Amino acid sequence: MKFKFGKITIIIPIFLVSIIVIFGILKKTSHAGDPETTQESSYHRPTVLHPLPTKKQLTSEQYRDLLYRLVNPYVAREIIENYPQQPNGGKIVDVAIMFCDVSGFTTISEILKPIEVISLLNKFFEKVNTIASRHKGIINNFIGDAAMIVFGLQEALNQKTSNPQDIAQRAINAAQEIIEEVPQIKLKGQPLHATIGINYAKIVAGLLGAKNRYEYTMIGDGVNVASRLEGYKRDVYGNQYPYAITISQSVYDKLDGAKKASFDPLGRVQVKGRLHPIQIYGSNPIIPQIQGRRRSISAPPKTPVATPPKTPTFAPVPEE
Repeated sequence: MKFKFGKITIIIPIFLVSIIVIFGILKKTSHAGDPETTQESSYHRPTVLHPLPTKKQLTSEQYRDLLYRLVNPYVAREIIENYPQQPNGGKIVDVAIMFCDVSGFTTISEILKPIEVISLLNKFFEKVNTIASRHKGIINNFIGDAAMIVFGLQEALNQKTSNPQDIAQRAINAAQEIIEEVPQIKLKGQPLHATIGINYAKIVAGLLGAKNRYEYTMIGDGVNVASRLEGYKRDVYGNQYPYAITISQSVYDKLDGAKKASFDPLGRVQVKGRLHPIQIYGSNPIIPQIQGRRRSISAPPKTPVATPPKTPTFAPVPEE
């Protein structure tokens, strides 16, 4: 085969041309099922989702079972019945929000291998999920070593009238059981412990994210307060804070007399980022002797903490 460029003539054998053509075809087909190539093409066409090739094919029942394991069945039903919806304004719900995590997790991560940390967290989350489900709590998501659990969402998704007192009582019952049962999990012969923060508030539950990637979550100031309450122990008082469960006034007000008696008033604290201080209460089911002392810890402890945080999450505020 001859190719002429001006006064220059190039002769390429036919068999060489055939090899070049075949090589081009093979190279093109070899990328057809390549996940990286498929994923890259989706970046150029963000409105079209291309499922990655898999060796295992699932039935519709298996897909449903998988969905129910990734999100709570009530949440899954909410997503399925409204499919294909995009992230929107969500639904306003009155719920109790609980944050629960492992005490001393940073040290635990340092002394254990990553695979051992995963095994430990799976045991912890299994215990927390079992107890939360027992009290109609829905785990919204896992955040590192913490679980965010919502009480009252099940009634809201079923469009049933909720009882704030019942929701708060269930959240406290679950919290107390978690604190009592988590020590059954052993780490090198030593019991594991958990810390919990609970707040009752009006928040928004719904889909959040981009149109091709979103999740069902809870948003609102009430969620932030619950998270801050869970971190109160380590943020301000370190290991000197004796309470495993810290709750807000909005939760305390909804408890019966017996439950209120198990909590000590801890004064009013300024949550970082908020304009007004909040009253908090503490309890520790596994150390009952501290109950009823009714002492305020609204001021930092006199004995200095080993490594106090430079910028504490909470700035204690004097009693009014």
